[in-house]
Amino acid sequence: MIEAFFNQSPLVPLVFAFLADLIVIMQCISKRAIYKFRLIFSFIITAAVGVLLVFYNQILQLEDKLWLNFTNYSLIGIELIIAVILFTSIDFSLSNEQMQRELTKSLDETKYFVLLDKKDRIKDISTLLLKDFDLSKEEVLKKNFFDVIEYKYRIIGINSTDARKDEIKRFYATYKREVGKNNNDFEINVEDDRGVESAMYFKEINIFSNSSYKGRILFGENKTNDDLIGMEKDLKSKSERLDTIKTRFAFLLNKTNDGIYFNDLVNKKIWFNDTLVKRLCLNGNTIATEDFYKNVHPEDKTLLFDSIKEIRGEYTLTYRYNTGSYLAFIKEVGKRIVTENGVELCGIMNVIDDYSFEHTDTPLDSIKGVSELHSKLKDLVEYNKSFLAVSFKINDIPTINEKYGRAIGTQMIAGFVERFKKNFAVENYVYRISGLEFVALITEYNKMESLKNYLREEDKLLVLKANYGSINLVTNIFMGLSYSNDEAPANAVKNATAAMKVASSPNYTSKYAYYKDIR
Repeated sequence: MIEAFFNQSPLVPLVFAFLADLIVIMQCISKRAIYKFRLIFSFIITAAVGVLLVFYNQILQLEDKLWLNFTNYSLIGIELIIAVILFTSIDFSLSNEQMQRELTKSLDETKYFVLLDKKDRIKDISTLLLKDFDLSKEEVLKKNFFDVIEYKYRIIGINSTDARKDEIKRFYATYKREVGKNNNDFEINVEDDRGVESAMYFKEINIFSNSSYKGRILFGENKTNDDLIGMEKDLKSKSERLDTIKTRFAFLLNKTNDGIYFNDLVNKKIWFNDTLVKRLCLNGNTIATEDFYKNVHPEDKTLLFDSIKEIRGEYTLTYRYNTGSYLAFIKEVGKRIVTENGVELCGIMNVIDDYSFEHTDTPLDSIKGVSELHSKLKDLVEYNKSFLAVSFKINDIPTINEKYGRAIGTQMIAGFVERFKKNFAVENYVYRISGLEFVALITEYNKMESLKNYLREEDKLLVLKANYGSINLVTNIFMGLSYSNDEAPANAVKNATAAMKVASSPNYTSKYAYYKDIR
């Protein structure tokens, strides 16, 4: 027998080699991975045995027994290698199967789940759900799931809608014809013998094979009446907080002096707070979008509608609006908000009219005058601080006021002054000398250098552009500058004003001038 094993044909190890190849390939398919080393090694072994099988008869005819012994020993060695491959593969498969069993056991003991065929008959069910039903697996297998539920409970609804078992069964009888591949969440409302209500919440996973509905798996949990009461308390608490927020918000909407609006783009309605109703002479807080926009200046409508279509986040819009008594300029600063219920624009709407002079609702209201300038200049001189005095004037404002209204001129002045304060005069040392002339005192060296760099490209700072609806305005800024060490520091403002007058002269080639260059 030993001699027969020793002199065996290569056909036997070839069969085992093919078996090893098949097992390795099945592992790759089941694990969705390519085990390169195992595949290559098993294929090499198979090829080697195949070669020995082809030449085995020639080897037997050789008188030299050395080749025959080498061949037989090689076959035995190959069989041992194949045995190792098979053993490790079986061990791997067993360990993998054990992991799956542990996972299934954990799920079985912690979650409700039930596997149903296309006729809602139970094919598998979790131990936890069986305990809730007080039944064994043998008692429920191949039984209709809804019949099994009524072994212990009485079905009173589904998804909080009144329904009985037969009605639900009739619905699911046609389910296989109506079901899509989308998974659903649903609840079954039940009542026990004591009249205590509860609900079974399930996540549904539909199973298809070749586009044909085969059944579904339900994962879920049971919520008792106490749980539901807890959920209701939590919901009630959140609802009360929401009501508080609504009350506060409604109060602020009606008490604020800012104009607030909500533009519902889906239902085509706009809500305005009382401030805007009064300022725009509107007939109520909510009006149709069409009724509001028909009072927009005809020249601004196309631009306004095109701008609204392009809004994706925060935005600013300006346009002219006919209140019936006068033409007002409106500036919207808002944001586009998308929710499950629709799309809306909301924000603050400023109404700029020609009746605001003393109070402009702009940064100009916070700018101080000549007396404050002299006081600050005296302090800088007294404490021997270096500074740069800047005098500037905005051109063409009287013409703009006459043609488009003082409101537009005021907005242009305010826009430039605010930009200048933000970038250069961070200490707010900006003062209004007259309607169109301003003086700034800059005390930080880096701000002085920054202004100097901006002035090298005049169009960046000294050409003022503004858009109000379809109105596009462009005007110039003339600026004079004087350092505190040009002459006596106390004369810096006077020197800067003199330089500004030179810069505004028609014969001067630049829009700005340094006093040290013209003296």
